Amino acid sequence: PNYSILEHENKTIYKNDIALVQVTNNISFNENVTAICLPESQFSINGSENVVISGWGLIELNKPIDDFDLFFGYDSRRADIQTIAKNDSRCIKSNNGTEIDDTVFCTDSQPKGSHVGDGGGPVSIEHSGKCVLAGLISNEEYREKDFQSGLNVNIVHFLEWIHETIRTTAHDCVAAS
Repeated sequence: PNYSILEHENKTIYKNDIALVQVTNNISFNENVTAICLPESQFSINGSENVVISGWGLIELNKPIDDFDLFFGYDSRRADIQTIAKNDSRCIKSNNGTEIDDTVFCTDSQPKGSHVGDGGGPVSIEHSGKCVLAGLISNEEYREKDFQSGLNVNIVHFLEWIHETIRTTAHDCVAAS
């Protein structure tokens, strides 16, 4: 393939649910395809902040999946939603009933939110005039369990891992001059 998946070495469904995609071909940026900024190390995400989630996940719920096109879209979809506080009971429930630490944050999923198939999609926020990657959609199974919040990887917590992974794998992508 023209890519490699670089997963966090300690990944579980509730912890370190992050990976990078290393591509071997150039990406052509245009009005529909662009890079997103990583947050600065002092960036923090709190409750009641407006964010945008995007994904290609499930569209319909509580129906048998007979027709792929009906349930999973070919186009990415987005939703404008809000973050919720870590001590909110909906947030704790989405983390398997355990306390929320700084590696994740929650988003309100009522009346809309992420769904099965959206995992790994971006959670972006406008910060200092830029579109910043605040998180990644994680643990998308919560929707099946009627949870009322989405669990998201907190990117700022993984900045060191991201930079180190890029630094140690970049030589694999660099063409000889």
